[in-house]
Amino acid sequence: MMKQFFSPEVPADEKFIQKTDETFRLHRQALLAPFDPLKDEDYLALALKHGKWLRERFERVYFFGMGGSVLPAVALFGSNADESGIRFVETYSGSAFREVIESVNGNAHYVFVSKSGATLETCIECAVITRRLEEKGLNSAHHVTVVTAKSNSMLMKLAPPECYVLPLPDHISGRYSAFTHVAALPAAVKGEEFFNEILTGGRAVLEGVAEGALVETGAEFLRHAWTWYRDGARVMGVWTYDEPLRPLARWLRQVWCESLGKKGAAFDPDVLLVWGPEDQHSVLQQFMEGEDRRFYLFISAESDGPGDSDEVVFLPETVSKVMELRQGLNLKDVETAQREATASALVESGHRVAFINIGNGGNGVLGRAYFMAYMMFLVPLAGFIQGVDPFNQPGVELGKVRTREKLKA
Repeated sequence: MMKQFFSPEVPADEKFIQKTDETFRLHRQALLAPFDPLKDEDYLALALKHGKWLRERFERVYFFGMGGSVLPAVALFGSNADESGIRFVETYSGSAFREVIESVNGNAHYVFVSKSGATLETCIECAVITRRLEEKGLNSAHHVTVVTAKSNSMLMKLAPPECYVLPLPDHISGRYSAFTHVAALPAAVKGEEFFNEILTGGRAVLEGVAEGALVETGAEFLRHAWTWYRDGARVMGVWTYDEPLRPLARWLRQVWCESLGKKGAAFDPDVLLVWGPEDQHSVLQQFMEGEDRRFYLFISAESDGPGDSDEVVFLPETVSKVMELRQGLNLKDVETAQREATASALVESGHRVAFINIGNGGNGVLGRAYFMAYMMFLVPLAGFIQGVDPFNQPGVELGKVRTREKLKA
């Protein structure tokens, strides 16, 4: 399903392999905790039931959240908007939220996601939308769902009484919530087939870990990244060309930075997101000839079979003639050639490059779910190897405290 390879190759290190195995055995329960919802049929059935009701009753369903309360779902969907009527709102600033406020109506439902129930932005959004629903004479409770781990929270006090409430597991950090109602509910709204693809991707990783193969695969990735980091590559440039993979890269940045950026960490490279050909035309010069302080992770989503013919846009014959290109090319061919050529140029110039192909029909959700599950295992493993807690985020809290102080009455 997923393939990874590296250039230059880092020789096998028996001590590192042994350390990885020992860490996995010692922290196995904690490492697998984010996958607990996959084994809870009642929990998953609740998402399916409520998702089916939302799909059949409403034309549009909005999901509000910050960071790990929404980004795992956006990463799985590959976009903030879906043709099925699902919209993900990640901030109340800018035009997106204003458009939601202006369009409040009886054919829409609004889902507010916050594990703590105290997220400032989500609480504000919930209060504003609830007020707007009531101003329009609508039954706000019928149009609001809260997804949270805390039943007696600020968010619950701001939400309409008798609104719908779905639980979040208290022991799973937001950034690792790809299989909780954070993503399971919107997936269920989209449809049971999409929902099951996500579960299949997660369960495939669980199976690979149980068999030991993915522990070895994860150790291989970490061995290369760790060695490159030690040799001076303190920044990981995550480069995606497929547009639906960009939210996946954003999610990886959050998981990587919040999990490994801790005091005492011996391995916590910064994450730099690089987008397709547009950044190829702006930053590649520095990458090629500037200070050698990065390694690069190219994430692609090719499969062995043909893509969806309905999505293929072929180049006009005039382009092939004028630019001396071979006949029958499509836009995907051009994008693939750009990615492969850029990666090859970096490799030929002696830069450190990792490649992960998530496979599965180009941009299928199964591939994205598998990749996310793989990183949900690999990144915490990297944290435990170096003795840091990959599931907390103490550095984030001070900023939240200072924000509340500035806004306090």
